Amino acid sequence: MKSETSSSHDIKQAAKASKYERIQLEMAVDNMQMVVNHRGSTIDKIKEAQKDMKQQLDLYKAAQRSQQMLLDEVDDKEIGVLKKLQDLCLKVDLEAETKI
Repeated sequence: MKSETSSSHDIKQAAKASKYERIQLEMAVDNMQMVVNHRGSTIDKIKEAQKDMKQQLDLYKAAQRSQQMLLDEVDDKEIGVLKKLQDLCLKVDLEAETKI
């Protein structure tokens, strides 16, 4: 149930922001995977990709948190998406650590 003070416009904007940040995170994970798998990747390049991915994960989590607060409830589907993306980030990050 949405909060009495949350407008429909605010909720739509928060949903768009969350979706945008999720897409950006998916791209950061893909980039990280490519960097890790590329034979010529330097340690600096891997660390830069790690940093970018972690920053994007934080942005997505913040956008999702804002959306959940406006809705005044927890969306289990969105929490499931976050969990899957966090797991993927961890997997790719661990792969990167073996290359560093």
